[in-house]
Amino acid sequence: MFKKPLHVFLLTSAMAAGVPFGAALAENGASNDVFYDKTRLIDTALADDQAELDAAQAAVDSAQATFDAANAELSALQDQIAGLSADDPGLTELQAQADALQDKIDHELSPALSEAQGELSETQAGFDAEQALLANEVDNLSSDQLFAFNRSLNNAVAQGLIVNLDAEDLQAAIDGDYDKHQINALTKALEEEAKFLSRADMFEQKAAETGDVKFLEKADRMRDRAEEQKERFLAKLENDHDSNHDDAQAAKDARDAAKAANEAAREAAKEQHEIAREAAKDAQEAAKEAAQEAREAAKEAQEAAREAAKEAAKMAAKD
Repeated sequence: MFKKPLHVFLLTSAMAAGVPFGAALAENGASNDVFYDKTRLIDTALADDQAELDAAQAAVDSAQATFDAANAELSALQDQIAGLSADDPGLTELQAQADALQDKIDHELSPALSEAQGELSETQAGFDAEQALLANEVDNLSSDQLFAFNRSLNNAVAQGLIVNLDAEDLQAAIDGDYDKHQINALTKALEEEAKFLSRADMFEQKAAETGDVKFLEKADRMRDRAEEQKERFLAKLENDHDSNHDDAQAAKDARDAAKAANEAAREAAKEQHEIAREAAKDAQEAAKEAAQEAREAAKEAQEAAREAAKEAAKMAAKD
């Protein structure tokens, strides 16, 4: 079929909408400019990593809020205890409550917070490593490839889908010199996967809300469908790209090498974060032990003060 030139299409559309032709061209140019934006592609590829990072941060925030609330409650109890006389009948019960809460903080809430912080640190390490790898690969894309990736992913971005595009995919496009059709096949595979995985997540949430296992079965079917659709479009990509077996094998070898190198880079970043995490954990444990010793000393001093007050009261009564 004969296709109208771009300027004819824009002119026709502009006239129909009552928009000046120049303005229509400018609007089209502006919309196309975003497809040359490297940051846009990096952010799109990082969407799944960002979701994991946000979830890890939310877990830390929740654990921190619970920890802080318990400490505030403990402080209020300690203030009450400090205001009571040694022979107050309510002292024993309040002290028992304070001791139980302190034990919960030390053996439940504090470890939970530390674990959440560790998970966040590890997730942040993975995010930083992937971001660095993606930035490097995006820099190596041709302008046509950059445009093709951003444009092909535009629909998924508009729908809020989280596609599993990673540095290895970009490396494969670079090594294989993918054209826009091959890039479209790749991104379509990832978009279809994301679409059905999103539905699977929805059914899993319904199962959690209702307790109905039928939703879990539907979720499993959606995950199977996601894999089927992904493989279907990847097969199209391979058919386009593998017309020459030697070139195809060389491209596959290059992808495997790139994947191994990227995994090594991720692991190295994680190891560095793990070292820092362990050092921070040791410091936190030392601080916790020091705080526990200080609390015990304060408690003993408080008990000694009460005993002294009792003795003084007895002596005064004798006099």
